[in-house]
Amino acid sequence: MEVRGRKMTPEKAAWAAMQDITGKTRVPSPLRWQGSKGRPHYIGPLRDAFNRVGRHRRLVDPFLGGGNIPLNLQPERALLSDLNPNLINAFAHIQNPDGFSVDWSQFTNEDDVVDKETYYERLRGGTPTGMGSWPPSQGSVNDLMLNLPPQEERSPEEKMLMAQMWLMMQQSGWQGGARGDFGNYTDLPYGSPIKYPPSWDYSHYAPLMQGWDLRNMGIEEVMENGLIIPEEDFLVLDSPYYMERGTYTPGGFDDLQQPMAEWAGGLARQGLPVVAFNSAFARPFYDAEGFDTVLNTRMDRSGGKGAERGPRPEMIAYANIPGLDWFKHYPQQRYMEQGKLFGKSQDAFAVGWSVLYH
Repeated sequence: MEVRGRKMTPEKAAWAAMQDITGKTRVPSPLRWQGSKGRPHYIGPLRDAFNRVGRHRRLVDPFLGGGNIPLNLQPERALLSDLNPNLINAFAHIQNPDGFSVDWSQFTNEDDVVDKETYYERLRGGTPTGMGSWPPSQGSVNDLMLNLPPQEERSPEEKMLMAQMWLMMQQSGWQGGARGDFGNYTDLPYGSPIKYPPSWDYSHYAPLMQGWDLRNMGIEEVMENGLIIPEEDFLVLDSPYYMERGTYTPGGFDDLQQPMAEWAGGLARQGLPVVAFNSAFARPFYDAEGFDTVLNTRMDRSGGKGAERGPRPEMIAYANIPGLDWFKHYPQQRYMEQGKLFGKSQDAFAVGWSVLYH
């Protein structure tokens, strides 16, 4: 049995969260997840910021995703939410102190690989218009999504089965991109042939997650319900990026970007420490709210065939974090203010940003 995250003990994670602001000592996410903030140049400054505002604060992350932020900051308390019910259900099972594992042997061939046919038929299951048969094979993820009762009405056994199947699907699917499976089925494509052990044991993560309060809700619900206490919390916003392809929320997310920045700005004026990541297009929203904003260059490797990949500008906005010099954590930075473009496929993107902002 392979133990996920076995190289990171709770003691080492706690030390790293408090001492290693380089971000090089990291807790790996139990998921494959696009856009996750698990690299040192994100983790290091976030640890530094958390130490500066006080580790007694509750971490609030309304876009949990792969969980890299709470895993690597190791707060004593955290309010963590995501719109994806399957993601929250999976993390709730990984959090279980009694242990949690998945059985890969039922889906791997003699080479210990999940092949395409098995993935589309038995693991993910078919879709009405894509690969695999429809209705989906019994017991597949799409069969469970289609036929199980709503999340709040499921039995413990049904919830566990869904967590196990969904985790294996998102691990073997394309780029782990199971972010947008909000309907009755998911169309996540097959990934690549990777060897898997007979079983994965996630129990090593449980001690790192005992202070997590997991909620299945979107940012609008977080904003409307008054869940944040400025005197006690630390807010990190890593939402879908503004005006970029690949939105993965029902109906898109761009219309919420300015209201979210205004909401965060209002809380910041009440003393709440905030860090927000977004595309450069969102920078005017946060500048208008009085945030400190800087630009970083990030590598965009997402998107299918024909997608525009490569370097892109990225905004980091922060408020109420004394003495934080975010620039020193970004040795790879190239600044839009210096007039540098981001590769020929990004020229239009860069020019569009400069027109919008300047």
